[in-house]
Amino acid sequence: MDYQIFDDCLNDKDFQVFRYLANPDPYETQVPESCPADMDLKIDMHYNGTVSEDSDKSSHYFVHLLYQNFTKESPWFDLVLDPLIRRFSFYGLLRGKINWYPQTRSIIEHGSHLDMSNLPRYKNLLVYANDNDGFTRLSNPFGEDVVIESKANRVVIFDGGIHHNSTTCTDAKMRCTVNFNFVEM
Repeated sequence: MDYQIFDDCLNDKDFQVFRYLANPDPYETQVPESCPADMDLKIDMHYNGTVSEDSDKSSHYFVHLLYQNFTKESPWFDLVLDPLIRRFSFYGLLRGKINWYPQTRSIIEHGSHLDMSNLPRYKNLLVYANDNDGFTRLSNPFGEDVVIESKANRVVIFDGGIHHNSTTCTDAKMRCTVNFNFVEM
């Protein structure tokens, strides 16, 4: 199974943006130094009533679209992507988004899925923005699944053809991940 995990992936200055995305309250979290002074710090999150498939109603989450259909969709796009581009090789960006999974009393494991089932070859890059007891499961049809714990400043890159799923968390206000789908160089 093709995947890589990078712990403490970004330096503290670059990771400030991700830390803020996981708790966008300027009274609780320091506003990132890289934010322009005139930037609106509001993050518009949109409710999504299903996590993996339209028929899966086991949980919900909130999403903020950063990039889709070759178009920047958010003022946060450059602040989030720039440190990742400096660290990793991207050829063609397909989609980028911020995910907020609300805290639940017990962990809810969402349905297994592919992010872009209509494409033959691409990669997923997932940034964990906060520490919590949630996880990502990579499904392995030939052996044991891989469970990747949510740890702040952890990045996992895996083949887009690997079925995977997310979860909620019980020990933080929310589980925050930033997800990019891209074509590798």
